[in-house]
Amino acid sequence: MVEPSNERSAPAAEKAKVSDLPAHASSSPSRIVTRRQLARTRLGAGRGVVKVDAEDASDMMRPSLVTRRHAWLRRRRRKRILIALAIVLGLFPPMWAVYLLAWIIWRSRPPQRSMRRVHHAVQALEKNRTGIALQQLQEAHLLDPTNNDALYWLGLLLSRQDRQAEAAEALSLVAERVPGLPEVESALVDAYVATDEPESAVYHAQRLLEAAPYAPDTPLKLSIAHEAAGRLDLAIDALHQAPLHKHVLTDTLMQIHYRLGTLCESQGDPTQALHHFNRVYARDPAYRDVRSRVETLEAGQDH
Repeated sequence: MVEPSNERSAPAAEKAKVSDLPAHASSSPSRIVTRRQLARTRLGAGRGVVKVDAEDASDMMRPSLVTRRHAWLRRRRRKRILIALAIVLGLFPPMWAVYLLAWIIWRSRPPQRSMRRVHHAVQALEKNRTGIALQQLQEAHLLDPTNNDALYWLGLLLSRQDRQAEAAEALSLVAERVPGLPEVESALVDAYVATDEPESAVYHAQRLLEAAPYAPDTPLKLSIAHEAAGRLDLAIDALHQAPLHKHVLTDTLMQIHYRLGTLCESQGDPTQALHHFNRVYARDPAYRDVRSRVETLEAGQDH
């Protein structure tokens, strides 16, 4: 497995408030609460969970967003004390006024306020209000940097807005804290290809293959990563893992056949290139420039 580079370029502070925090050691609950709502938004969805070794996870450290371990431990201890206090006070009713006060204090704590902003952001995404959603997610992250949900949605939204450097910074933390989310690994592949970090893209493409080996776009992402790294033979091998035998081509299979055609053509194999372009042409003659490519290759075979 290819190890990613530890050098990362920090995104501009004016683009998002994600990187305003100092570097510390990371520790946070490994869960994504609002991920089930992803299917209702415009960001796309994926499923799958895998385990990642601690050594692999430590390689993906992004210090600019990592928060103090002892701060999270203090919050956890305070929560346990409040729960114990509520149980003790429950033995001496009536205590409704005390419970109401405790509930108000609990709701005013930064983790709860942060989570409410995440839910508001998800509702805004369902209504396609991406600007409001981005602001809510940035505020949620600043309120509680250990909130994995805020980083998760913030990274996916930044990736959708083509702000790939910031998306990589946020999603790399999510991949480290909650390994095995296919949509996160897929977005990281696109982000590292766009920021010209092909080895990191290959690393996350391999993690995507482990998390969702049968997903239709997994071979495509792996091929994109290998092509960015200059390994065209591995890019072609990755695409051959897709179900190319299917007669009815989905949009993903159309992309795979088209990409195979371009790779085979660049590798000096016009016969295979024409075969894949013909599959795309039969499905949709107006797909990209497939018509001109087929005519050029057929003219070359006639001569």
